[in-house]
Amino acid sequence: MIKLLINGIDTALGAQIADRLGAQYPDLAVIGLGRAKPPGPIGRAEWLSAALNGQQILHLLRSEQITTVIHVGFLGIDGPDASREAAVQQNVLGSMELFGACAAAGVQRVVLRSHSWIYGALPTNPMGIEEHREITRSGLQGVVRDFAEVEQFVADFAPRHPYLPICSLRCGPLLGADTPLAMYLGQPDPQMIFGFDPILQTLHIDDAAAHLWLRPSAIVAGRLTSPPKIRSV
Repeated sequence: MIKLLINGIDTALGAQIADRLGAQYPDLAVIGLGRAKPPGPIGRAEWLSAALNGQQILHLLRSEQITTVIHVGFLGIDGPDASREAAVQQNVLGSMELFGACAAAGVQRVVLRSHSWIYGALPTNPMGIEEHREITRSGLQGVVRDFAEVEQFVADFAPRHPYLPICSLRCGPLLGADTPLAMYLGQPDPQMIFGFDPILQTLHIDDAAAHLWLRPSAIVAGRLTSPPKIRSV
């Protein structure tokens, strides 16, 4: 049986990915790692409530023979984080330990949830930014800077571990019924900024889950027989 680990199953995105994978692949074992109770259905996934260090994650990956890891466990992206210190510890240092454990355990693929805001709001940015554009960490703050730090680590880590593909998906701000941005836009009279209308790119959480679900499916099933329909927002 193929086994997959979702790090961050206690996020709305992680729970939805687990639910989708379990429904599509009955022979797939999904293990979810998180510090809190998942906010939604997780299908047949096994939920582990723990905060593991690098050695403990390595032991888990080896003992369970995990082939694919989906990493969506970031503090401060679904809501305010407890503190900057706790966020950096989990988001940046935790990601580094996870990637190192995956390389040591022989994991076949890692799918990383990143953020489109890591490019920054620069006046020199083009209307449409391509993936190869350089990431500038200066000026970034909070969890967005954490994403940029993790991506920089991946850029340095990947050439030294070519046998471990790491797929980074830079999602825009996620919209869903309970996300902060959706609640803001759903106000009768949301506060607006004077001046020109800003351009804001968002992504529905269903679409983000579908794309993060598609990446490990190539390993799980070899090919997709019934890919999900993607809705533009």
